[in-house]
Amino acid sequence: MAWYRGRPIVSFTFDDFPLSAVETAAPILKRHDVRATFYAATGLLGGMSGLGQMAALKDLKVLEAAGHEIGLHTHAHKRAWEYEGTEFQSDLARNERVIRSELGFYQPETFAYPYGIGDIGQKRWLSTTMRASRSVQPGINAGIFDLQFLRAYELIDSALSADRAARLIDEALKAQGWLVFVSHDVSETPSPYGVTPALLESAIVYAKAQGAVVLPVCEALDLVGVRPQTGFDRD
Repeated sequence: MAWYRGRPIVSFTFDDFPLSAVETAAPILKRHDVRATFYAATGLLGGMSGLGQMAALKDLKVLEAAGHEIGLHTHAHKRAWEYEGTEFQSDLARNERVIRSELGFYQPETFAYPYGIGDIGQKRWLSTTMRASRSVQPGINAGIFDLQFLRAYELIDSALSADRAARLIDEALKAQGWLVFVSHDVSETPSPYGVTPALLESAIVYAKAQGAVVLPVCEALDLVGVRPQTGFDRD
């Protein structure tokens, strides 16, 4: 568990991740001088999905070089109950190995549950190796909150308007807490799980205008006061 009341924080995260998150979202982030967290399900890289063309392994380096965080999202991208025994741990280790094959000694610090779903056993294990794990359960992380089940809101056009996104930012400011947004593809015609450039940009602009600090998840944890994990060898 962690506790936070302080300068309001907003984090933008992208799951899986589709090529449009690199080609469309990253330039928007750069234009506003903010960085985000990209959760890579490495088994999906280079393929096609309902989110469109997925990013390639080489795109990880492009994002990391721009200062974005690369997080773990499993390799196989399966729901929690589809993993048996220690398969989840093995799959996450593979996820990290693939990322490090491209980024060298880069050490992923945070994780996002595929489909936002985790179980107690996974959550307990993650607490020994990840600084934090993100869900998709709605809420502002303020006061006492669960580091291994960070609450978040989906920033997707099928469920959220610009006005509603602004109200969520206002709630984070009032609570002096940490608001995490989740999306996938970024397009003028996004999937049901994606966001338009206009909605993404409006949320960034509003957050900054209201005085929130916009940080990737790992840097938000620094501000919250959560130390990096030490003494655990995932190799």
